[in-house]
Amino acid sequence: EYDTRLYWSNPGQPDTYNALSFTDVGTRKGGAITALHSHYGNLYVFREKAVDVVQGDYQNGFQVSTLIQDVGCRADKTIVTVPDFGVLFLSEDGIYLLKGGLQGGATVEAVKLTKNLEGTVERINKDLLPRAVGTYSSKWREYHVYFAADGEDRPNLGLVFHLDTVAFSLRQGFPVGSIATNYNGDIVFGHNMGSPLGTAESGLFVVSKCRHRGYQVVGESITLRDPPDTIFRSPWHSFEDATLKKFVKYVYVYLLTRGDNTISMTYYKDFKYSGTASPSMKQQVPDAADQNVYDTAVLGTAVWERGRVVEVRFPIADGACSSFQWSIHTTNDFIIVGYSVEYAINGTRTITGKRI
Repeated sequence: EYDTRLYWSNPGQPDTYNALSFTDVGTRKGGAITALHSHYGNLYVFREKAVDVVQGDYQNGFQVSTLIQDVGCRADKTIVTVPDFGVLFLSEDGIYLLKGGLQGGATVEAVKLTKNLEGTVERINKDLLPRAVGTYSSKWREYHVYFAADGEDRPNLGLVFHLDTVAFSLRQGFPVGSIATNYNGDIVFGHNMGSPLGTAESGLFVVSKCRHRGYQVVGESITLRDPPDTIFRSPWHSFEDATLKKFVKYVYVYLLTRGDNTISMTYYKDFKYSGTASPSMKQQVPDAADQNVYDTAVLGTAVWERGRVVEVRFPIADGACSSFQWSIHTTNDFIIVGYSVEYAINGTRTITGKRI
């Protein structure tokens, strides 16, 4: 009934309130109170279009002041404190960080972390922000937030903020309805469409760095699901002059060895949608003996070997092109260190446009 009032109880009596033990923030621009979040000695009051802070104590009185205007939070389950970093939360226009303090003259600053992800943020269903969920894992040093996007009525898209690299990655197809982190830092979530009737998987699931999708149990049969696809696609290369025709001969991809895992390359020319597949290559050093791999090494005789940088050469046979691109699409692990492209130019220039 009074969504702009903030009440406090009597000391030591959390179920007892005085009639006048409240403050009303409705006189300030910002809308209704949506969440309360304690951060060290302060209490952040999140509202629809503002963030306030409560300071003080019962004996000396409480003071409410506005920290931020025009940025609020209706996704109350995404508000998370990250140690030594600040408070992260999802707003209507992206993920924000509250950093700084209020002691000794310090100030709190709101930093928008998703400035370069406007296209993804625009997909959020703003009316369903209260369904968004988030958590922080100290084990992986990652902040996960999942929200409804593209017209869906429940979370179907996720953003992961990696503290070590200060970068985001996207999570699609994760059916996260609720999420939390246990004492080990493991991220546990509940299926957003779980049904005990068997129409969809139900129960608790774990987000890990394993690259398979878990196990499927049907009766007494247990099968391992296929791993997700991993894709790397290079930018379009015009090699400084798109008017000159280039004959690409080889692409050299510098990888860290991953045993007998194979990868194949698909290459494209002149912005075509379909490409040409190259032969598959093992991630082994081509001019040396193969390194030992899991399931084939013999205990007591094989030597454990570290991954080496290997130069894998993929032949290209696609004629002349103005622009060139290549991609790797596989379910196997691979780590790319760098790449180079070998090509030749014979002086031929781009032909004129089609005449009427």
